[in-house]
Amino acid sequence: MRIVYRDAVQGHAIPSRAYEARGPFAPVIPQVVDIDHDPDWHPPGATAQNSMEGLALYECGACQAVLTENDLDGHVCEGDL
Repeated sequence: MRIVYRDAVQGHAIPSRAYEARGPFAPVIPQVVDIDHDPDWHPPGATAQNSMEGLALYECGACQAVLTENDLDGHVCEGDL
């Protein structure tokens, strides 16, 4: 199949100046929202994706190291070296 290159053509008119949108809605007025945030309310690692649950922490029975679930497979105890 042969490829034909063509110059781009502007599809609509370009405004000569910037203007605010008009319509039936009130203009947007930015506001600073002051929310009382207590960082201790959610456990570490809590996100909206994991339903605000904290990280599951596991303790190694041999060396008492505290690990997350992602670190379990690669954990090597100091005594095993």
